[in-house]
Amino acid sequence: MNKIFLFFLVVNGLLTALITVGVMVTVRPVSVAYRKRIVSQYALYLIVFAVFVTPPAVPAVFLAIVISLANYEFFTAIAQRRRIHVGSVRILVCTLFGIVAPLYCLFFPDGYWSLSVVAVTLILAMFIMIRIHAALTRVHIIATSLAFSASIASFVLIRQAPQGVEYALFIFLLISFSDTFAMFFGKILGKRRLTMVSPGKTVEGAGMSLCATIGVCFMFNAVLALGLAPFMTVVVAVVVNTTALVGDLIFSSIKRRLEIKDFGAMIPGHGGILDRLDSCLISVPLFLILMKVCGR
Repeated sequence: MNKIFLFFLVVNGLLTALITVGVMVTVRPVSVAYRKRIVSQYALYLIVFAVFVTPPAVPAVFLAIVISLANYEFFTAIAQRRRIHVGSVRILVCTLFGIVAPLYCLFFPDGYWSLSVVAVTLILAMFIMIRIHAALTRVHIIATSLAFSASIASFVLIRQAPQGVEYALFIFLLISFSDTFAMFFGKILGKRRLTMVSPGKTVEGAGMSLCATIGVCFMFNAVLALGLAPFMTVVVAVVVNTTALVGDLIFSSIKRRLEIKDFGAMIPGHGGILDRLDSCLISVPLFLILMKVCGR
């Protein structure tokens, strides 16, 4: 456990260094908001480590609270824009689902297939509808809430697997690195915009992020002794990196249509909980499925 904690601290330091260099390339001097972001990141990562190394019941309760706060941010942002009336009953159902989902994963860990398939199906359906319809609808909002809840609850299932602590930290850090690499290389090398949905995303940033994520995935696999075969290591890296980007773009498209920058301000320097965990939307349930396919 001491080895894992030391590894976690070193990785957090590397992430911070990458973000610092990326920001300093375009912003001088470093702003107060950025300093808050660094402090929040360290605090957040220490909390995540402390939660994941405890018995599975603690992560389940913690994630139920996180999902509830994220849903509160989400529906508050919707209400403030006054674009769509979701309805109190629907909001209550979404909130209860967010509380029940991680507890369901805790008491019924063998139900991973149903939870993951539901999450992925909702996400794909939501993504297709967002691309087809010009306006944000009530269906998009409800699907987003349910899909996010199911996806984050999947962390509980990962935690209960053999080497659950290592795998939970592995996927959390891999997603974080994927986002950070995209930002870092985008600021350093970015010239071509990837999409209008998120103007900060670049083709160069996305491409270099994919390559760097594969390298980091091999390093994590070796240090944490996960035992993934080389081919599966590449598959995991590609799937996580790609789906992390898609999850980010899904929430970016929603924010763009709501004409807001962040869903909330609960995490200083980062925005809201949804802003920090949007990349987990598809990556976590798909990683869970890959784990089960590999017999983990």
